[in-house]
Amino acid sequence: MVTIITGEQSSGKTTWLLKQINILKKSGSSGGILTPAVFKPSSSKRTDSVQVKTGFDALDISTGQRWPLGRKYEPLKGPAFGPFHFSMAGFERAIDSVTLAVTRPDDFIVLDEIGPLELQQHEGFFKLLPLISQIPSTVTFLLVIRTSLIETAVAAIFPGTAYRVIEITHGNRETVSLENL
Repeated sequence: MVTIITGEQSSGKTTWLLKQINILKKSGSSGGILTPAVFKPSSSKRTDSVQVKTGFDALDISTGQRWPLGRKYEPLKGPAFGPFHFSMAGFERAIDSVTLAVTRPDDFIVLDEIGPLELQQHEGFFKLLPLISQIPSTVTFLLVIRTSLIETAVAAIFPGTAYRVIEITHGNRETVSLENL
């Protein structure tokens, strides 16, 4: 079953998924990639601890290994989108991790996320689109897609395939659980 995880930017989708994966690991094998944000303290003289998003890492769910995937205003020898520059080597390693999860096959597979980089520029995780469209229906596949791109992504990746959508918001991210769905 394809489950699309969506929500506004910074709504906590990746953090929510990380909690869900820790629960799912108890009942089966899991693999794939999460892309947690990287933060650094603000350089402002404010007394509160303001964090500034400086990029994204790739986190292999099955091994726990983490590596740079994208950074703000820092060239990483790969594609760029908005203020972010991405690492081709980081994407290749992440693609290998997802491919391995599909070929094992794991009970739960996560891909965080398909966005404009893939659907408009044919970069990033774009190479995975034919593979993920063939994930068996017996596997729980969790795919993060921006709300505005769900229709485009489904038409490109899963035409005619049943899927469900879970929207993560600031108001529900502590109460929504994959176990209850």
